[in-house]
Amino acid sequence: MSNEKGIDLYIKLKEGKSLATSYECKFIETSVGINHNVDELLVGLLTQIRLKQQHAERVR
Repeated sequence: MSNEKGIDLYIKLKEGKSLATSYECKFIETSVGINHNVDELLVGLLTQIRLKQQHAERVR
């Protein structure tokens, strides 16, 4: 990886983290190509969906 690509990646990661913070959600870096954190992301998404549904049911 050239330094320029490294800087671009850093900026994109920083933007991603900032966006996640603005939406009050978690940020997780993933790579489908090397299967990095893909399972963790999917499990986390399903967990959050279930928690949100449970919370909505309790509020009713």
